[in-house]
Amino acid sequence: MQKNEKLIFCVLLIWLWAPLSGAQLYTVTDLGTLGGSTSIATSINVVGQVVGQSSTTNDIATHPFMWTRTRGMQDLGTLGGSRGRAYHINAVGQAVGESGTVDDLTSHAFLWTQTQGMRDLGTLGGCDSLAEGINLFGHVVGGSMVEGCDFSEFHGFLWTKAKGMQDLGTLGGHFSEAVAVNAAGQVVGTSNINDSEFHAFLWTRAEGMQDLGSLDGCLSMATAINDLGHVIGESASCDGSSERAFLWTKADGMKDLGPVPGLFGGLTGINIFNQVVGGFCPQPCDGEEHAFIWTKNTGWLDLNDLIKAESGWVLLHPYDINEWGQIAGYGLINDRAHAFLLTPNISHP
Repeated sequence: MQKNEKLIFCVLLIWLWAPLSGAQLYTVTDLGTLGGSTSIATSINVVGQVVGQSSTTNDIATHPFMWTRTRGMQDLGTLGGSRGRAYHINAVGQAVGESGTVDDLTSHAFLWTQTQGMRDLGTLGGCDSLAEGINLFGHVVGGSMVEGCDFSEFHGFLWTKAKGMQDLGTLGGHFSEAVAVNAAGQVVGTSNINDSEFHAFLWTRAEGMQDLGSLDGCLSMATAINDLGHVIGESASCDGSSERAFLWTKADGMKDLGPVPGLFGGLTGINIFNQVVGGFCPQPCDGEEHAFIWTKNTGWLDLNDLIKAESGWVLLHPYDINEWGQIAGYGLINDRAHAFLLTPNISHP
């Protein structure tokens, strides 16, 4: 059995055996920093490896990191600049993100591997690019300026080792951004149709870019996709006065996830069990966002209510959730913003 086949087999076993209970209680792990005062965790894979960004000693720079339980937080370096961020990690520990180049003149998408370190993926012709998602097979998606150094033309891309960076086009406007890709090569993101309408899209090699529509007619954005092809995101009215969370499937189209628990901070992660995480500012909003989880059985739950009250944490934003239900994000501990890992421990009805 080949390496990728073994990984797929393991994921299928998890799918069959992982707990399907509703609400969970969680243990919080502080992932620390690279010597500075702050850190943010943005992605977690099926084996519990976490990536994100952290300030370095004396807060003089911000670098991408990878955290593992055995090694702690590892600095992934940069492409020559002082800043960088890892956005996503796949099941074999390949990480992608963006990094400043020499003298921070530009910022480029990168692919990092344990054996080869950080690789500059270039751009679609413009100054800047960023990589936001990577699947099991090392296919990378993100966004890039097409020409020049402004956002007059910014397009989503798919990068593969064989073909390099491919422009995914748009839904008719000048902007698109690809944010996630699953094992089947399905890509999701957001593109504009005209100057005022932005819609979530699903891209496949066979069919190109498909408009997923919206719940209210004008605005929607896709933020994540799982390996079943289920898409999450947000939809807003034309004037932006109402925002709703959605789950899109090929069978049912775009469905409202029900009343949201506050002002949107953004939906950010979905696993194969359709557990969804995101951030909201509970009403009445005092300016402090809280981390939430959604399941079909429970609706929206504040993750701060599912950890020990005496933990000292305020969980602000969860960025990703893996097939074991582990959640990576950031919150406040001792008034410092630190990356956290939540691990489910006790099931309850």
